[in-house]
Amino acid sequence: MKDAEMPEVTAYDLEEVVIYTDSDGKPVTSLVLNDEPQQPDDDLLSSGIPYGAMALY
Repeated sequence: MKDAEMPEVTAYDLEEVVIYTDSDGKPVTSLVLNDEPQQPDDDLLSSGIPYGAMALY
């Protein structure tokens, strides 16, 4: 992507879902991406958090 334009910055919601319940009765979960792009919060973009780490917040 050296010569390509930068893609638009978008945000996505993550949702925790239960995959199954283990033998101890504890839920085993995973994160699922909601594939509906949104505009990220302006506060987050100006917060100084490195771009690659924003997915964690």
